[in-house]
Amino acid sequence: MNQEIRIISEINKLCRTCLTEKNESDLRSLFENSIDTILFDLTSVLVDKNDGYPPSICSNCLFTLNIAVSFKQQCKKAEEELREAFFANDTVITELKTIEVVRESENIIETNYKEIQIEADNVPPVESVEETEDEPINESAELFQNCNKKDSPSAKETDNIEIAFKCGECDISFRSENGLKNHLIQHGRMLNCEVCNQEFSTLKLFRSHVKQHSNYKPYKCKFCHKHFSQSTNLTKHMRIHGGEKKHLCTVCGKRFFEPRHLTIHMRIHTGEKPIICATCGKRFSDPHGLTSHNKIHTGEKKFKCNICDKRFAHSFVLTAHKRIHTGERPYKCQTCGASYATSSYLTIHQRIHTQEKPYQCETCPKSFISRCSLVAHIRTHSGEKKFQCNICGKRVGRSGDLQVHMRSHTGEKPYTCTICYKKYHTSSNLAAHKRTHLGIKDHVCSACGKAFGDPRTLKAHYRIHTGERPYLCTVCGVRYTQPGQLSAHRKTHLAAKN
Repeated sequence: MNQEIRIISEINKLCRTCLTEKNESDLRSLFENSIDTILFDLTSVLVDKNDGYPPSICSNCLFTLNIAVSFKQQCKKAEEELREAFFANDTVITELKTIEVVRESENIIETNYKEIQIEADNVPPVESVEETEDEPINESAELFQNCNKKDSPSAKETDNIEIAFKCGECDISFRSENGLKNHLIQHGRMLNCEVCNQEFSTLKLFRSHVKQHSNYKPYKCKFCHKHFSQSTNLTKHMRIHGGEKKHLCTVCGKRFFEPRHLTIHMRIHTGEKPIICATCGKRFSDPHGLTSHNKIHTGEKKFKCNICDKRFAHSFVLTAHKRIHTGERPYKCQTCGASYATSSYLTIHQRIHTQEKPYQCETCPKSFISRCSLVAHIRTHSGEKKFQCNICGKRVGRSGDLQVHMRSHTGEKPYTCTICYKKYHTSSNLAAHKRTHLGIKDHVCSACGKAFGDPRTLKAHYRIHTGERPYLCTVCGVRYTQPGQLSAHRKTHLAAKN
């Protein structure tokens, strides 16, 4: 029998999983980030470095592999949660639905009812289940448990479940405090709000009420003492302190606790932004991004500073703001010792040492260490200066620049040299000054050879040679080479007005 044989001359250009020829840039080694192990776990296809087959996988197949792994983990997690919900003795059903049974055969109904009674000897018969908020809910929970007892875990499996909360009325044990509280309703106990002492007869009403107390966070992390309003949030947080990140991105090697976090992360590689703002049409890859963005449209600022009453849209912004009052700067640079109130400020600062400038202007070749600096720079191309001084009328491109400018009127100099105690308006001026104590003068004038400690001083000096006077008084038209000279001159006009 004649059979056509295809000869592949460059096997390393083939994707192992789809046998498509790809460019070298579109292929990844199967032995990076344990992709071969992941592939074997999912498909039972054994990949070996010495088997002579293509050793790479293309980006399309890699993306499909990620989705498949996430789906597998999602199914496993759903199964675990279902089993835990039905067999763990602390099932919480917050809303009951009326179940209508079409009785095609009375014999079938009777048979099923007998099976339930045989398998649920300790469960009292339930005559009817109606949709009501005031009805105790644990009876239906127990009925569901016992109806499915055929598929319940073995005795060995249930022995491993930690039993911590026991009912003093009937000796039934529960794995969580919520499970016990829910069960005690059956014995006529009321649920008590720890904040206002109001009592409730159902868990659903209790949970709805507790949400009104925004600062009520009874669940505490035993490691870092952070508080949470829900036990599920505490469970997720606890993974930070040693939980296993099972979900691997095979593109960059980053790992995640939850499959949905991996799905959102993958959008960085694909560029996908499926979540759209209904108001302005802006797109997001993460639902949290949309939630934060929506506060721009609603103007919602529910987080209030208890010191100065300033309000913020996000709790983390309030936390950073409070450090202005306390002076706390917990984020310290390991290179120079500078400390900052937020981790993002530290990240931006560290780029000074690494010379990293990831934000590039599309109009000119300039690049910047922060997005804020880039946005301010872009305004120099557009001429936009939307922040105006209410004293002298000067306009600037950034709110931060306006704050610095206002110090020229108030005389405030908050930055002090620790060596000679000289004061400055800005931290950058102080940093330039400190170089004089170190004797560093590496900025040399090309016209006269004079050296300076920072580029701004050199730029100001160079105007002596060029005759440039860029600082104009808008009142009388006099020009100056230095901004300080103009500021001093303006005060003569202000004094004349007064």
